Amino acid sequence: RPILSAAAGVLRNGSALATGADRLYALIQQNGAASDPALVAWEIITAAQRRTESRGSHFRTDYPARDSAQSGRRTVRHRELERVA
Repeated sequence: RPILSAAAGVLRNGSALATGADRLYALIQQNGAASDPALVAWEIITAAQRRTESRGSHFRTDYPARDSAQSGRRTVRHRELERVA
């Protein structure tokens, strides 16, 4: 939880998201008790990395503007997430 909060809190940026994703990926690889929650958090961070705009209460300091082309719902398949890692 602390990794996700630090990387993907209300104020976020690409660098913090990447660092959080790396730290969570290391936890996932350990196959311990934290692996499953780390995988869920990793998927949240990966989705946040793909949204290069600010929307609602989640503000990207590296992408401060709202982008109407990114509005709406998106479906991300697990195979797509593997390509990001």
